[in-house]
Amino acid sequence: MKLPFIIDRNVNMSLTEQMFQGLRNAIVHGRYKPGQLLPGMLELAAAAGVSEKVARHALARLAEIGWCTARRGARSVVADRGKERLGRVLFFNSETAFGYYPSLLVGTIRSRLLKADYRMTAISAYDIRKDGSSRILEESLKEHWELVVENGMRPGARKAIEESGWPFLVLGDGGKCVPSRVESCVGQIENRMGLALSDFVRACVKRGVRSVVQFLYAEGGFDASEMLAMPGVGCETVRIPRCRSQFDIYSRAYSAMTALLRRLVGRLPDVLLFTDDHLAHGAVLALMEHGVRVPEDVKVVTHSNRGLGPFWTKPFTRLEMDPAAHGAKIADAILDYLRTRRLPADIVLGSEWMPGETF
Repeated sequence: MKLPFIIDRNVNMSLTEQMFQGLRNAIVHGRYKPGQLLPGMLELAAAAGVSEKVARHALARLAEIGWCTARRGARSVVADRGKERLGRVLFFNSETAFGYYPSLLVGTIRSRLLKADYRMTAISAYDIRKDGSSRILEESLKEHWELVVENGMRPGARKAIEESGWPFLVLGDGGKCVPSRVESCVGQIENRMGLALSDFVRACVKRGVRSVVQFLYAEGGFDASEMLAMPGVGCETVRIPRCRSQFDIYSRAYSAMTALLRRLVGRLPDVLLFTDDHLAHGAVLALMEHGVRVPEDVKVVTHSNRGLGPFWTKPFTRLEMDPAAHGAKIADAILDYLRTRRLPADIVLGSEWMPGETF
C-alpha cells in the first residue's frame, strides 16, 4: 500500500505529527472521503516505515478533533466534516484596539488553530466601562466556546468571563498575570516585556555603567530602576503619560528629551533606556537635533518588536519581543489544552536581549 504522503526523518517534526498532518491533509484534499475506511494501524505503520505506536497516536489525534471516528478493534472511518465539529476559541483583548504586537500575535494563533480545525474569534473592547466590563464581551460570551483567552485582566471583564462558565486562560505580563480561583480558569501564560532586563543590568555592570535615564510609557510594561539599584547603578525616570496615537508619543518623547538635555546641560547619562520604540523615535530625533551622537556621546537601549523599528544609522540594542514566535507557543499551549483538557504549566514568554551597536 502506498500512502498519499511521505514521512521524512530529516525534518524538524515528530513522526507522529507528520503522520497526523499527512492523514488530515489527505482527507482535506479528498484522498480519503467521508464514510471511507482509513488504513489500519498496522497497514499505516508498515507503509510509512514507523512503529505501530506512531500510527496509533496519529489516528487517536485525528479522532480527538473529529476528523475520523475510532472504533475498538476496527478501522477508523473518515467523518463527515460538518460545521458543528469545529471547536471555537474566543480571544478577548481588553485594550481598545489591536496594535502591531497583538495583531501579529493573534494572527499567528488564529492561523495555527485553523490548521488544527479550530476557529478563533478575536475581539477588542472598544466599549470598556469604568468597571472594566464590556458589552461586546458580554454578548460574545452568550455563544458557545471551547476556550476563552483573557488578555488584560480588567475586573469587569474577568467577572463576566468567570460567570459565563466557559473554560478560560489568563494571558498577561508578569505580576499582572493573575489567574482566577474559579474552577473554569485552566491556568495562565505569562508574557513579560521586561524579561530581558536582567541581561540589560548585567551588560551595564560589565561595562561600568554608572547612570541610566529610563523613559517609561504609561503602558511600557516594565521598570528597570529596582534591578539597577541592586548593583549600584543610578537610575532616573522620565514618565510619558498615555497618548492618543503614536505621533503623540513621538511628540511627547521629543519634548521630554529636549527638556532633559536643557536640565542636564551636557551632563549626559551613560545610557538611555526606552520602554517603548515610539518613545525612542521621538527622543533620538531630539538628540540628533541637539548634536548628541549615538552611541559616541550616549548609549541607547530600547524595547522593540521584531520586524518593527526604531530605525537609526546603527542597529539599536534592544529588549525585543517576537509576536510571531510568542503566538506560535500560545497556540501550541491552547491546542494542548483542547486535546487533553490540561494546559501546560509554567509557560513564560517575554523579551530577548538583542545586542546592537548603540550599547
